[in-house]
This record gives sequence, C-alpha cells and structure tokens, in this order.
Amino acid sequence: MPYPNEHAARIKKPGDFEKDSFRRKKITDGIDIIVGKLKGESKTTTQAYRFKKDKYTADEAKKWLKDNEVKYISFEPATEEKKSLFDTIFEEEYRFNKITTHEFRIKENDDKNQLVGYATPFNSWSGDLGGFKEIVRPGTFRKTIKEKDVVSTFNHDFGNILGRRSNNTLQLKEDDYGLRYEVDLPGTTVAQDLKILVKRKDVKGSSFFFRTIKDMWNDNYTKRELLEVELIELGPVTMPAYAKSKVSARSYFNNIGINFNALYMVLNKSKRNLELNKDDEEIINHAIDKLQRCLPKIEPIENHSIIKPDDHSILTRAKNLEVMAKIKLLEVI
Repeated sequence: MPYPNEHAARIKKPGDFEKDSFRRKKITDGIDIIVGKLKGESKTTTQAYRFKKDKYTADEAKKWLKDNEVKYISFEPATEEKKSLFDTIFEEEYRFNKITTHEFRIKENDDKNQLVGYATPFNSWSGDLGGFKEIVRPGTFRKTIKEKDVVSTFNHDFGNILGRRSNNTLQLKEDDYGLRYEVDLPGTTVAQDLKILVKRKDVKGSSFFFRTIKDMWNDNYTKRELLEVELIELGPVTMPAYAKSKVSARSYFNNIGINFNALYMVLNKSKRNLELNKDDEEIINHAIDKLQRCLPKIEPIENHSIIKPDDHSILTRAKNLEVMAKIKLLEVI
C-alpha cells in the first residue's frame, strides 16, 4: 500500500517475514530501510526502502536505487499525508512567551506607532506542556514567514487584528534570540488601548498560534524539538495561552476516565510510524471503550415510527459524528 509522504521500494514480500520482527533504520538523510527476520531464519535482512518525499522525488528515489544496484519487486510513490486521530485532536497549538529580558515595547515614530516583541525565543526549554517539554530551534519559522499570510491580533481574537504580513503592517524576522515581530498599530480603539497597556506593563507577553510541520522527540516522548511550523497568528496577550488545545483536551479525556498523557504518547508514536507494543494497544482499546460509552444509546425504533428502520444506522452515525465534533472542538475551547 502507498505510504503518506514517503516512497516505498519493496525488496521482499512482507509475508515472507516473521510478523513481529520488523524494525526501521535510518541509513542516510531522507532514506530508511525496513528490516526483519525471514521465517525460519535468525538474522535480519532488508525488506524495503523508504524515501522521504521532501528529500526525494519518485524519479530520484528510483535513480538512487539504480545507482546503488538495489533490485526491487515493486515501487509505490508517496501519497498525500492524511490526518491521523492525533492530528485531528492536536492539530493547532498555542504557545505563550513571557518576555523578561528582551524587547516588548511600543516604538513611537512621527508617522506611526509600532509594537515590537518576540513571539518565542530559540534554544530555550519550555515548562511542562502536559507530560513533555519543548524547545524551538532556529530556522523553525524561516519558510513560513516568507510564504504565509500571517496576522497579528490582540489576545488571539481575529476581530482585534493589529497587522498583516501581506499588507506590510506586520514584519517578521528570525534573529539570534528568536522570532521577532514588529506590527504597525492601527488607529483602532483596541490598538490605542493596547499601546497604553503595554507602556504600563499590564500586557507584557506574546503568544503564537501554529501547526507543526516537522518536529523531533526523544525516546520516551518527554522532550520535543520544533524544527518547522506553519505560523498562523501571533501577538500580545493578557494571559498565557500555553498549550491551550492540550489543556482542554486533557481535562475532557481525564473526566471520562482516559489517561490523557498516556494516550497522547501512543498517538504520537503512531503518527511517527513507530511500532506499538501490547501496552500501547491496551491504552488505545481502553480509550475506545470509554469513548464508546459516551455515545448516546439509541432506542429501538417502533414499527409505527415515521422513521424507517433503514434510517436507524443513519441516526447512529449522526450521533457518532456529534461526539467526534465535540472532540474536534477541544482544539479551540
């Protein structure tokens, strides 16, 4: 089957291998191999090659195989990445940065007033974000601040817009400290009130809103490095909004008897195509069982009902979708 975001060259049939013997190994930047034990043998052998789509086109991957005299029985180009359950629940994230030693001020000129601040520092570990800590590496925003129409708002309220990159009223730059922003404050009441609040230091922090493109975790998923993100919005905030979506999700899941941190780690392993063990499977099955109990019971439909018996499954599906919609809303609660 085709894989999301990577080309696959099959060397041997998976059915020839012991089922639980497969392992993934990196051989060079952008290329991994899948190894396993053939049935009846103790040594491992290569079953397939995987090529990262962002490093190799399908033709480049085939050329690499040819140049290295690797014979394969089938080749499948990468498909577009589909959102996993992990992405659905944790797709969009907020981060708060309380600046204490670097710029967060109003810069007054003759023709305009600017708010100058940092959305986040580089190479500085965060506090606890729900079972893990995080660090933002230089270059994380390099691509997105050139390509995306990022906006600046006050308190993440898109009705209180302060500036926009495409309109040149928001300037973004990575420097040695972190992601620096300068926004030309408009003449709105919100912006003028904000100017006073920043000067009085009633507002003294920034927050940014993003989707993860590329990250890296340690072995036990307690530390995460952000390497590339899609920046959506940033700006000054009154109160911290650190890991907003995860805090809300944790509360919901814990209230219905699901260990949020455990589920988070398992779903992240799945997202990264890492092997799941029996404990992971038990965590998933337990979560499914608890979520199923949240579904409303559908009473049997009487024959005299105006709803046809065939419509029973439609009602059930509608109720299921209703519950999933509530989960989806956890991102923005």
